[in-house]
Amino acid sequence: MESTNNIIEIKIDSYDDLVNHIKGKTDKCGDLRDNFIFRGLSNFEHELVPSALRKDNLNQPIVNDYVGGDLGLLVLISNEDVKSNFLEDRVHIDLGYGKWVSFDKNQHPFFDNNREYLKNKNYLQIKRETYALLKFLNIADKNGLKINTSYETRSKIHNYLNPDKITFWPKKSFFEIISLAQHYNLPTCALDWTYDYHVALYFAVKDILENKNNDGVIWALNYRLFEDNYNESNEYKLRFYRPEYHSNPNLRAQKGLFTFLINPVDEILDCPLDQVICREIKNIGKKNKKTVFDNGKDLILIPPEITENDIIFYKFVISKNAKLDILEELYKEGYSEDTLFPGYGRVIQNMGNRVMLENIKNESDKKPKKNILLKIKNCEDIFQRKINYLFGKFNFNSEIENIYIYSPESQEIKGYFKANEIIKNSPNLIWEKYHNKSNWLKKDFNNYFKDNKAYAIRINGLIEFNFPFKINNLSMGNQFMYIEPDNTDINFLLNFK
Repeated sequence: MESTNNIIEIKIDSYDDLVNHIKGKTDKCGDLRDNFIFRGLSNFEHELVPSALRKDNLNQPIVNDYVGGDLGLLVLISNEDVKSNFLEDRVHIDLGYGKWVSFDKNQHPFFDNNREYLKNKNYLQIKRETYALLKFLNIADKNGLKINTSYETRSKIHNYLNPDKITFWPKKSFFEIISLAQHYNLPTCALDWTYDYHVALYFAVKDILENKNNDGVIWALNYRLFEDNYNESNEYKLRFYRPEYHSNPNLRAQKGLFTFLINPVDEILDCPLDQVICREIKNIGKKNKKTVFDNGKDLILIPPEITENDIIFYKFVISKNAKLDILEELYKEGYSEDTLFPGYGRVIQNMGNRVMLENIKNESDKKPKKNILLKIKNCEDIFQRKINYLFGKFNFNSEIENIYIYSPESQEIKGYFKANEIIKNSPNLIWEKYHNKSNWLKKDFNNYFKDNKAYAIRINGLIEFNFPFKINNLSMGNQFMYIEPDNTDINFLLNFK
């Protein structure tokens, strides 16, 4: 686990591992279900950046894919800049003290793709997003699809290309249409979250069916901390917004909500949300930069009462090796395509995905698994069936076929058992579930596992060798060792049985 400022990072190796962290059954975090919202990403390297600010292979915002060549951007430029940048032939309106110049969606002066001139790139970005949203509204409206919008938003359908003054983005009047468009994959300035961590987990692991091979991530954001410190005398750049669920069955099924960062037109906040917030918290004591909006209220990023001692985010990194089992658990819990995206087509998709999941698991089971040699004191307790679980800091994965028992006292391999139930979790959970199968005292157990690395292994299918195999001068740095082909003597021995 790594901690960075107001962010706690925790690595996750199983479904139960994540659930117990979020429910507060470990000592790494309390119960997160009431105070946190969640966002799942299939690749842990993906950042908390809104889709409208993400770039394509040509380093252009992907929102450009939804913006036609008819987007005309008029920018007021001083007479001096017009002259020094040879833009006289691109002037649209001459105001005397300055000139409106036409640009295209890629910030080139119209009909001149070889020159790039635009000082305020955030203004262009806002115009791109506004254009795409109003185009979405226009087409959906003409097709009789209901969109909850204000008069202010609807009035711009036919005049959104005019050089109206933009002071900040997004405006409250656009929150509803942004939320709807974001939910149907139009790139917007919103980040979508959910109150239900299972939903976030689904989005973090579902790519396993596409043959992807990345660790996933679930971000948990302490939204209550912001609500509890809300002050009506200020407005904040970070906004939480929940649309009306009744008009969107997908959003209702996913228990969704959105975050917005309100940007003044001259300040672009295109770095990840976690970095923006943590940077602001560091700077709160040094400076508290405010922007006065049209309504006269001060605008600051977050409540100044939030400090570096507050945990804002948990970052749960989901092991790629656990995704298959996690997705299977989610399907059993009722989190699947047909429930998260209600509709007949998703029912069919889920039927196919379940078959695909089963096939992938079957192929995974066919892969050769490793054996390990495990150093165990007092082996007689195992063979006399006095215990049926082993506890230790083993730190090996679950892709193991057999566990061979090595007695360091006699330097013998005494037997083996099947490795088909290996539980990795917090000491608290393992003690809670298996203490009656342990010969440990609780204080000794807690003291030994105080670093939170705990495994429980069920002794299943135990085979005791009638004639234990003697191994002299065996060097084992850890409590266990994998048995690989280059361990020729041991490998021969284990295949000889």
